[in-house]
This record gives sequence, structure tokens and C-alpha cells, in this order.
Amino acid sequence: MRILVVGGTGLVGNRLVELASGKFDVHATYHSHSIRKPNFHKLEVTDHRAVRKLIEELSPGAVVNTSAYHQVDKCETEMGNAKAINVDAAVNMAEASAAVGAHYIYFSTEYVFDGKKGAAYMESDDTNPLGYYGETKMMAEKALLSGKGDNLIARTSVVYGWNDTKLNFATWALGELEKKREMRITDDQVGSPTFADNLAEAILKAIEYRKTGVYHIAGGEAIDRYNFTLILADVFGLDKKLIMPVRTSELKQRAKRPLFAPLNVDKTEKELGVKMLGAKEGLERMRIQS
Repeated sequence: MRILVVGGTGLVGNRLVELASGKFDVHATYHSHSIRKPNFHKLEVTDHRAVRKLIEELSPGAVVNTSAYHQVDKCETEMGNAKAINVDAAVNMAEASAAVGAHYIYFSTEYVFDGKKGAAYMESDDTNPLGYYGETKMMAEKALLSGKGDNLIARTSVVYGWNDTKLNFATWALGELEKKREMRITDDQVGSPTFADNLAEAILKAIEYRKTGVYHIAGGEAIDRYNFTLILADVFGLDKKLIMPVRTSELKQRAKRPLFAPLNVDKTEKELGVKMLGAKEGLERMRIQS
């Protein structure tokens, strides 16, 4: 089967391309980085006509959309860009996928929740985003669930791993620790940090089974960012004394975040047969790759 990974140079997209090659006929898109590889196509996701043309020409069995405007604070001031990428482009891609009979996978986030439940969120829980980033993801979710085609919404959380093009939370923290810089990390934002390779493995299983609807495909452990960073320092043999806890309220971030929004992954593990890794397991796999 042919699959198209939109955003093939990003963290998740790159892992999907690597893991799917050999098993599928893999095509991927890139945007700002010059890529000279077979089956890589330059694409601007907000160019709806170009998106439809590429999907029509390739006629893939599955389209995985890893593109997103996910700078949470900037979403509050750049609402037009956030909606154009997270909603309008995503829905256009879903419609183009449906037109050729392709399975469509869209990545969402724990930020669609308000963090007030007091327990890990299930797929069926009501959404209530606190900021515009989460709101755009919720809007796209609703459009895809009510639209035509076989659409899968994969909610995930704090994705980390190695990537050459952009830092993520783990690689940024590693860089700071290696430079022996002190860091202030929130100890009251609890999520489900997700190792990118583990996420990609589960997505490929979802494609194999052509799953639709909402799945929480995230790390298997609820943990705050401060304790996650302590584990990271332990695993990589770096100085934990450089890591200082701080409350979210002290950071004065523009966008509100849900403070307790881990994702329950029971459905994913049961139906896809993939174990979602806890923080230490994921970070140890990441260290092995270094």
C-alpha cells in the first residue's frame, strides 16, 4: 500500500517515513527544508489546490497529516495562521483523501481538554480547550468526525525524540543540561510524554487496521515536566541539580494550559496491540539511538 506522510521532515513524520519504508510504498512532503530524496514532494499545506492535486496524483491508501501550527503562545496572537493550518488545511486534506478513498490520520492534542477532570482523559470525554491552539484542534476534530471518509484522530502529548530540523522538549532540555545551564521546569503540568518512535509504531498499526474515530496514542505514564526532566537527566547521565521546579503561574505564559491532562491509552493498547511507553522506557530507547 502507498502512504503519504505530510510533513516528512518533522519529528513524527521522519519516524513514520523511516519505520514504514520497506513495508509500504512511502511518499512524503516537505516545506522549508530542501530535500532531494526519491518520493519527497515540496508542498505548502495551506495551498488547497496543490494538496488536492498531489493526493489525486498519488492516490495513496493512507494520508498521515503531521503538519501543525503548534506554538501554543503564538496561536493566541496569530489566530489566522493557526486556523489556516490546524483547521482549514487539515479539513481540505481530509476531503481530498476521501475523494480517492484514502484513510486519513490527523494529530490532535491533550490541549483540547481543560485539565479539570482530575483523572486521565478518555477518548469519550468532553472537550473544553483553554487556549486557541486547543480550540483549533477541537474544531478540526469536530469537522473530521462529522465529515465523509475514514478519518482517524490521534490525540497525543509532548512528543519527543531525535530530529535534525527542530528542537522538542527533550532535545532542548538535553542541550541545556549539556551546556550546564540551570533550567526552570514546571512541576504542575501533568501530561503523557510520548516517544516519537512509539507513536509512529502505533500509527502504522492503526493504518494496518484502518482505524477510525478518536484514539489516545500517547505515553503510558502520567508525569509532570519537572519529573520527566529529572528522569531524562538520570538516563543520559547529566546533572539533575541544574533542574529547578517552578509553578506554571510564575512563567506568565500568554496561553492557558491544562494543568492535569494525561491521556488514557487503554483503548490504543488493546485495539492496536502496541505498548505505550512510560517516561523512563521511552527515554532509554532514545538514549540507545544517540
